[in-house]
Amino acid sequence: YRIIKAIPPVTCVVDIGANVGATAVLFANAYPQARIIAFEPAPGTFGLLKSNLDGVSSVETHPHGLFDKDMEATLCQGRLDPVTRSLAEGWETGAGGDIISLKEAAQCFKSLSIDKLHILKIDTEGVECQILASLEERLPGISGGARTEAVDPLEKARELGADYILAKPFSPEGLVNCVEACLKGAPGR
Repeated sequence: YRIIKAIPPVTCVVDIGANVGATAVLFANAYPQARIIAFEPAPGTFGLLKSNLDGVSSVETHPHGLFDKDMEATLCQGRLDPVTRSLAEGWETGAGGDIISLKEAAQCFKSLSIDKLHILKIDTEGVECQILASLEERLPGISGGARTEAVDPLEKARELGADYILAKPFSPEGLVNCVEACLKGAPGR
């Protein structure tokens, strides 16, 4: 991630889908005075997150995910590596996995007194829209320059002029078809 310097002094960063903590460490180093709140629901991955952040006092870690409601769900295990996870079974993930706890995002923000937010990072393998929908009414009231726009990612990509769109989750065949279409339409190919 590129660190943004031309924003007000960063006092709060929320990392939803923190994984093993690489981004949380990046934010902690870039914004040492900020409160950083990291959420990771996968038990094994959360253990790595805690271990990687040992001694980084500005980062709070929470062993659950965020969603548009409180619930438990199966977090499907990655087929290729141990830290790829998703709530949806797909070509990257198998049917089995850990049962995880998901908290309603807006209520979680309220209970953690997140009332000033500068950076919101969401990497949740397909449930970003549900999280943003939960936060939609809360985010405009948060001071400190935080803004979001809940949009259909495919529609936004089209607005930005994308010729080829491959949305997650996608199949290997879908990827091959998209790459072939790109190559056929690419100038000089």
